Amino acid sequence: MIITVPQLGEGLREILVIRLLKRIGENVAEDEPLYEAETEKSLVVIESPCSGVLTHWYITEGEHALIDAPVAEISPQTTTTSSNATRLPQRIPPRVRALAQQRQIDNETLESLAETQGRALSEADLEKWCASQNPRADDFEEFPLSDSQRLLNRRGFGDSLFPVPATVKLPISWNTVKKALDVQAHQNPDLMLTEFQVIAYAAARAVRENPRFKSRLSGREKLRQYKELTLGFAVKRGVDDLVTAIVPNADSLCFTDFSKEVTNAMKQVVRGKAPAANEATTLLISYMASYGITDAVPAITAPAIAVLFVGAPQPFPEEDMASLVLTFDHRIMNGVGAALYLHAVQKNLELLGK
Repeated sequence: MIITVPQLGEGLREILVIRLLKRIGENVAEDEPLYEAETEKSLVVIESPCSGVLTHWYITEGEHALIDAPVAEISPQTTTTSSNATRLPQRIPPRVRALAQQRQIDNETLESLAETQGRALSEADLEKWCASQNPRADDFEEFPLSDSQRLLNRRGFGDSLFPVPATVKLPISWNTVKKALDVQAHQNPDLMLTEFQVIAYAAARAVRENPRFKSRLSGREKLRQYKELTLGFAVKRGVDDLVTAIVPNADSLCFTDFSKEVTNAMKQVVRGKAPAANEATTLLISYMASYGITDAVPAITAPAIAVLFVGAPQPFPEEDMASLVLTFDHRIMNGVGAALYLHAVQKNLELLGK
């Protein structure tokens, strides 16, 4: 298996290899530290995504490596080491297996969950995963659309069964984003943070003031509003392959927990074990700043009812500005609500920098 440089944070393009932790010919256990690398923000230990024998290094210490570039080759072991033999039972305790059986979770899914934790899987981890799947009836409320919204949908959109996209745009100061990143990096020195994480957190928290963004239509005249936001964001895998990673309960997490969930979701995507977006994934973020894309009109992608595009900063006489572009389903909300949401994102970014 060829091991590549993982996407450690949205917007990162390369790493600096500091130290190789294994020698060619040595056994490597899954999740065992493989090498140390430095990013723009911190030093990070990269773990092996699989077990086997290290047969080749494609990188050397002191070398820069691009995201997705080959790092090492690990071949399957011919025998099972004693450390590997004891690893799985420690990571899935009997009480967790019993709970999984009660929840009718198959062994393959259970082992995939264990692989993403880097520690023993707990009952709380399992309950949290269950909550992130298709929502139960007690995870949402349903109530009728307002008379004015029903009239608009009927007369303006012909009671369309498909999203009716509308788009609004708000320029924001990139200095506000950078200040928020600096303050949060100082307060959380153990986290590897990027501009994407502070913007995504501000976007998730803004939903608390604008709950329509965690809603969808139920039939033609009812609105289903989820109690928590499941936030989705695209992660690049391969040349032009995008996979949606999700963060459940995104609007109720503190910044530290939110950032950890984002990092964990990215790791799951890299390993091909990311949970699929479900019907509660109502808001997506498209972050294109790292590719130099300054403007776009994002398209609504199921199951989301709104997509927030974040563009690269552009120089202006007073300061660099970036575009927040929101495409939303007009059957659920209107332009004023979308504008208020964008201003709430901007306000939350300012609060993160204080």
